[in-house]
Amino acid sequence: MRTVTASTFSASKADQFSALESTVTTSSELSGELLDQYMDTGLDLAINAGASGMTRLQESWLRRLYTTLRDTGLDPRRHETSRALCFDALYQVFFALRHMYRSRPGGECSLRKLSREMQFISHHLV
Repeated sequence: MRTVTASTFSASKADQFSALESTVTTSSELSGELLDQYMDTGLDLAINAGASGMTRLQESWLRRLYTTLRDTGLDPRRHETSRALCFDALYQVFFALRHMYRSRPGGECSLRKLSREMQFISHHLV
């Protein structure tokens, strides 16, 4: 019987995340279920990194989620429903990053930049 260690779990979760991310970025039309699975996996990786005291890795996972959702949501070649799903999910990642930046010493600059970007996105989508 094989023992699963924390690093093995993390590596398999990261592989699963990469596969889901590839599907999200290449699918012509996304399902809510696929996007939920992608979000859950990415947020699990970020939470595990944060719980291990690896805040830069936690930020990296969250930024990766944010960037993929933002870029997919802004892609005019995507189906409107897929774009809307990505923007809805983007807010969840935005709030997680906002919380992280507020609690980090010196995070004000990152928070301002992220907030301006979200204002810009929101303004141009409404």
